[in-house]
Amino acid sequence: MFQLVRPAMHFGVAMTPDAQLAVLARETQWELDEAAFELGGGRYTSDQRRKLADRLFGLAEALRGDLDKPLIIDAS
Repeated sequence: MFQLVRPAMHFGVAMTPDAQLAVLARETQWELDEAAFELGGGRYTSDQRRKLADRLFGLAEALRGDLDKPLIIDAS
């Protein structure tokens, strides 16, 4: 499974897994924006494409991360 590399603390405050995932998603979005610009100008290398593809697979794994775990709601 894809592991989030970012520390669990941000400005001295613990980040929840959902917050970490949100940061990963935003970072990936920025990379995609840059890739779209560079691809259009013919400046995006095959190595950059592979790295971005790996990043996207990692994001997909992170998004799927807990989907296999049962959701338990304690309403007591």
